[in-house]
Parts: sequence; structure tokens; C-alpha cells
Amino acid sequence: MIVKIILLLALLRVLAITEKPILCAGIYSSVALILGFMSGAALTYIAIAACVYFALSFLYFWLLNRFNHGPLYFVIMILGLGVGFV
Repeated sequence: MIVKIILLLALLRVLAITEKPILCAGIYSSVALILGFMSGAALTYIAIAACVYFALSFLYFWLLNRFNHGPLYFVIMILGLGVGFV
């Protein structure tokens, strides 16, 4: 769980540089997929979880990219770190 939150924080920097939320969501869900395989979970569970991770993280990074220069950015950033707990 802590790895996912650290990864989200690192991907915030990647988003600031590239401004491509789909890239950040893809990296996040790929790492979640690899961690799922390493845990030995069922393949169906891993596939569904990776899709959910991708959808939630894409929404998170898209919102951050959309509200890049406003006060809402920090609210989304803090509240969105809850994606790492899913």
C-alpha cells in the first residue's frame, strides 16, 4: 500500500513534466498488475483490479491535469491519494 502512494507521488512529477494523464495511469496500473502477479492472486482478480486501478488513476491524473493552475489542484491531489488505498 505504501508503495502505491509513493508511486502516485512520483507520477505527479511525471504528470507535471509530460502532461499526459494516460501515461501516468498506464504506469500505475502496470505496477499494480506486476504486484498482483507477485502476490499470487487469481488471474481474474488481477485483471479486474488492474482495470479498476487504470480507470481510477486516469480520472485522478486527468483531473489534476485539468485543474493544473488553480486552488482545486491541491484539494484533488490530497483527496486523490486515497486511490492508493483502493
